[in-house]
Amino acid sequence: MSVNDSLQAPSKITPLVIIGAFLGLTETVMAIAVVQVQGILQYAFGAFVIIFPVLVLIAFFAILWNRAHVLYPPSEYGDKDPRLFASAVKQSPVQEFVTLAKEVENDPRDSEAEFKLVDAVVDDTECQLAIFLYENPSVNFPTSSRYVYRLSNGGGGSGYVGFDKNRLQNLGYIQAAGGGQFLRLTEKGVEFAKWLIGHQRKCLFFWTPYGGWGAPDPGSVEEKWVAEAKKNMFPWQTPVSAPAHPTQQSPGSSNSNPATTPPDSSSKESQAG
Repeated sequence: MSVNDSLQAPSKITPLVIIGAFLGLTETVMAIAVVQVQGILQYAFGAFVIIFPVLVLIAFFAILWNRAHVLYPPSEYGDKDPRLFASAVKQSPVQEFVTLAKEVENDPRDSEAEFKLVDAVVDDTECQLAIFLYENPSVNFPTSSRYVYRLSNGGGGSGYVGFDKNRLQNLGYIQAAGGGQFLRLTEKGVEFAKWLIGHQRKCLFFWTPYGGWGAPDPGSVEEKWVAEAKKNMFPWQTPVSAPAHPTQQSPGSSNSNPATTPPDSSSKESQAG
């Protein structure tokens, strides 16, 4: 069984199923007991049948709000990396979103608040793509491409750029170029990429067929994903250089693979988030 298959294998018994079965069994037994007794016991059992579901409901919503990730097995994350999913759910910065949104509304010129909000709502893959486009302005990066990445907190993933990962395009940070075939950073996107790098948001490892940085740990799932992606690459999936975008200047980062050469054996593969 492949890594992706193991991530997507259906789970027959989930935490939610266990909770539901426990609650249903308890209520059934207590409902039967209520009609079998009389007097004070009947009142006590009746009160329990009414109050117990309410207490369970309160506990459920408390867990859902504070530790929602424990209610779902990894198989229900789809093709998302379970560690990345859990990390994102645990942070759940709903209140932070509201606060940042108000700051942006009060002062639209506050780039710091805007970039914090964008970073909080867009997918990690899109942030890493913005950094890659900034550091490799001469690469004609297609609107859909494989990727693999690993964050310093242990999160990561593999998939395809594009499709549902287009929030930065919707926000005007990334735009289509070359007749809609390639992706380029806008001036705002360049500033956002610089902000990401300055705030240590660059991941440890990022691979695409067109370049990247870092290297996967030997024997890691990322290394397997990269190897799998390389096997499935088409002959035309090789980097093609393009004139540097007028608003972008390559920072000359030593962590980036040369933008105009195919990735070597230290590059990595891709998954969907």
